[in-house]
Amino acid sequence: ELRALSEFLQSAIENIAEPFFIKDVSLSYIYANRALSELLGYPREDIIGKADHDLFDPEQADLFKEDDRRVFREETLVEMEEGTINDREGTRHTVRMLKTPLKGEGGEVEFLVGIVNDITEQKQLENARLDFIRIAAHELRTPLTSLKLGFELLARETRGMLDPGQQRSLEILSLSIERLSRLSKNLLDLASMDAGLTTLFKSPFDIGPLLEEAVVMFEGPLKEKGLTVRVDVEPDLGQAMADPGRISQVLFNLVSNAVKYTVEGSITLSARSSGDGLLEICVADTGVGIPSSHRESIFTRFVKAQSPQTAMEGTGLGLSIVKAIVEAHGGDIRLESTMGKGSRFCFTLPEAPS
Repeated sequence: ELRALSEFLQSAIENIAEPFFIKDVSLSYIYANRALSELLGYPREDIIGKADHDLFDPEQADLFKEDDRRVFREETLVEMEEGTINDREGTRHTVRMLKTPLKGEGGEVEFLVGIVNDITEQKQLENARLDFIRIAAHELRTPLTSLKLGFELLARETRGMLDPGQQRSLEILSLSIERLSRLSKNLLDLASMDAGLTTLFKSPFDIGPLLEEAVVMFEGPLKEKGLTVRVDVEPDLGQAMADPGRISQVLFNLVSNAVKYTVEGSITLSARSSGDGLLEICVADTGVGIPSSHRESIFTRFVKAQSPQTAMEGTGLGLSIVKAIVEAHGGDIRLESTMGKGSRFCFTLPEAPS
């Protein structure tokens, strides 16, 4: 029975689709399944008994060795979210790797078990997608600039000469151009963030003036809808250590949504210290609220909270950009909402050293 069980487990491990290996305390391979042999391009007998420095580039091997030592030292699972390995022919593979300790009968960690996920194809597709988005967004910019200049010339030349219907058509054209411009910018922002190309120009600054500026930007729509607005900044609040331009972009998106989804009532922008060296900034409204079915996915791209007033508006990219910017600063963002009573978005930023 023991022999049958051993053969069964051996067969199961051998036929795991993902590359699988076991190392001992000397960090040498004592087992490698068929999938690992195929990934690396080495026969198994050339892997067993070898260490990473015998199989990989020194830089790669050093990283793997550091993770291995951590598994044995801390007796904990270690995950490498994304790394590279070269196979025997020098072909580079993008991989994720998971390593976990395995204890012997005495309770001491004697082995390390690892599993590799080859995500090379997935990464190539992701890069192709990002390249397409960047190219498409850039290509949109030139005709959009021409359209905008043409519209401004047309509006200037026909001022006071159009009937109400024609004037309305001109306004729709203006809104369409603006929406396409915003979509192009959002796509570029997302592509840059995904590729890790976004540069943050961090500096200490007071958050209060930025909140006031966000209110001024929406002064027209706020008056038009009869909404009251309040800015509430905690007295003696410390400065934020962030990129003011990017945080202004965050506030623009949040206040824009608050105005869009609030029919009557008020909007409140607040800032306070949340402790642990963080500032908490909130944008609250008395709008329609966000359905519970949308709250978990609201920060996902192209997802929009639907309401009778705004069902056709927006691209569903604003909040995903907000989340990416906040997280790039080391903060997080959360949503509180009650249907018919409003929503409250709060995000955190590091506080500048005093």
